[in-house]
Amino acid sequence: MGTILPPPEIVFFDANGNPLAAGTVQTLVPNTTTSKQTWQDAASTILNTNPIVLDAAGRAIVYGSGTYRFIVRDSAGNLIYDQVTSDTAGNGLGWGGTSTGTPNAQVIAASNFTQQDGQQISFIVGPGLTNTSGLTVAPGGGSGIPVLQDLQAGPTPLVGGEVVAGNAVTLIFDQARGAFHLLSEPAPIPPNSFADGSFRIQNTSDITKQIAFDASAIATGTTRTLTAPNANITIADAAMGQGYLFGCTLSNDAVTPASVLDIAAGQARNSTNVDNLILTSAVTKNTSASWAVGSGNGSLDTGTIGNNTYHVFLIMRTDTRVVDVLTSLSATNPTLPANYTLFRRIGSIIRTAGSIQLFVQDGDRFTYTAASLTADYSGGSRAKSNLSVNVPTGIRVYAKFSINISGNGSSVASTAHVFDGTNTNSVVSFGVGTNGAIVSTASGTLEQFTNQSAQVQLSWDNSGGNMTTIGFLDTRGR
Repeated sequence: MGTILPPPEIVFFDANGNPLAAGTVQTLVPNTTTSKQTWQDAASTILNTNPIVLDAAGRAIVYGSGTYRFIVRDSAGNLIYDQVTSDTAGNGLGWGGTSTGTPNAQVIAASNFTQQDGQQISFIVGPGLTNTSGLTVAPGGGSGIPVLQDLQAGPTPLVGGEVVAGNAVTLIFDQARGAFHLLSEPAPIPPNSFADGSFRIQNTSDITKQIAFDASAIATGTTRTLTAPNANITIADAAMGQGYLFGCTLSNDAVTPASVLDIAAGQARNSTNVDNLILTSAVTKNTSASWAVGSGNGSLDTGTIGNNTYHVFLIMRTDTRVVDVLTSLSATNPTLPANYTLFRRIGSIIRTAGSIQLFVQDGDRFTYTAASLTADYSGGSRAKSNLSVNVPTGIRVYAKFSINISGNGSSVASTAHVFDGTNTNSVVSFGVGTNGAIVSTASGTLEQFTNQSAQVQLSWDNSGGNMTTIGFLDTRGR
């Protein structure tokens, strides 16, 4: 289908309709005083002067690209008119080529942009020009026009990443706002809230395997934040509550029980409830040697080994999430190796006569083997006073005692009273009654709390006997 052709030469007239002989036409960027070039040929290879000087018939050949401000004057310099015009390359559609400029202030050719309401321009985003914040686009080298994105809240300036290098972009001009709208398909806007169970992660190879998030157990009016560390974790990590401790069972090494400790795999919440410490496999540690990372190496935090209570800790460095085992004289403040910041006490051992006392651990219960038993008390009558017993120092434990008591053959009962080492009004008693001149004996066990100095208080009425620590209960921070 044919269309009307414009004349190849433009004739300019004065106010009386006469050709504007020797007049001039100055070509500028619209709404500015910035010159904008025109050409004498369609290939845009031969430039016109600016201003263009008209011939004796008021004529000139003028090719251009996009929108222009024409200032037309007669030969004496008198203003004839000052108007905006544009090329005839399209009808509301423009092609801007590949953009140049900077990521947030791009320039396009836009051969026929005339600031018409609804006019569209498409272009390719130039190399390295992905926007990083708000964006302006300058068609034909004119003033930069802001670009908006249409969101649920309405037209909004870009924030970065919406216009990507190499992508094709289409803009539509909004005359009322003096801005472009970005018509290219935007990235989907994720919702910021989900109903219980509706937010799910599914396995890529088997979509029936899913994780659903549910907030129904959180108290009304409360927001809980799930913060991921800078490391790979599992859902099991997130499930640990404050004080959690599982596994990490201690035992004397079968080959070198006097100095080497075996620690089973396990996991625990750290002492300040910040993170999870996961010992993925069993390790052995030499309690007589200075700490070094890894199984088979030393565990002592500082100093040299002695005959004392040593507290056993899981430790972790948060940058690599490496978990190891440390032993220390301190029950609450071990000297941590460089880069290790988190710890949790998982048990305590006693070293006497140059060897770790032999024991068996079952959960929180530590029981001494028969070969390591020594009586804490043996004798007759005793007034209530402190008694050091064979349990760890630095912590309060629930000690278990074996007790043997003998009557004196009189009519007076014989009784041992074991008092809480801290709350000294709390007492557990064990005794034997009278049977005339016959000497009565009794044996059994009882349990009582110690203080942090490994002491209870003991009183013994009348006849003699003995009391021996056979183990203790240590909740280990739970």
